[in-house]
Amino acid sequence: MSIKNATILFHFEDDMDFNSVDAILRNVKPIVEQEELQKVVAKRIMHVVIETTDNLFRHSRRFHADKDEHKLPIFELSKDEENYYITVGNQVNPKEINNLESKIESINHLSREDLKDLYKHTITNGFISERGGAGLGFIDIRLKSGSAIDYSFVPLKNGNAFYVLNICIPKIATKELA
Repeated sequence: MSIKNATILFHFEDDMDFNSVDAILRNVKPIVEQEELQKVVAKRIMHVVIETTDNLFRHSRRFHADKDEHKLPIFELSKDEENYYITVGNQVNPKEINNLESKIESINHLSREDLKDLYKHTITNGFISERGGAGLGFIDIRLKSGSAIDYSFVPLKNGNAFYVLNICIPKIATKELA
């Protein structure tokens, strides 16, 4: 699941529970601090880490992992010369793929101003789902990273799909995202 030519800074692959989320956050924070980044870039990375681990926790409990296919939830932080990458993966029901693709594609094609408007609209008019989400996750990730969300779905033998998100965060903060 790694980004080609990127150095892996942290990798986690296991069942996702409160302890797993805590372990990821406790391990990633000092790594980010050691990287000597611009403060705004470090904050963006941690913000996306928190959002993606929360999503993993909320959605991974619905499936029993098929250990033969090694498709447990994953979280990875990596970097290359220009960017940091957060890669997360989780099993999803194939019935959810069209909805997820549609959400991500529509968010990926919005301008920064349109994303901000959608965020405001969603936060004021949205509702809390049965899983505790308000539908802000992808919007928030896209705003904080400043990059389109890359994603893929891989069919699994157990009938589910393995859903992978790759989020790119530039090492150098641009004025537009500050």
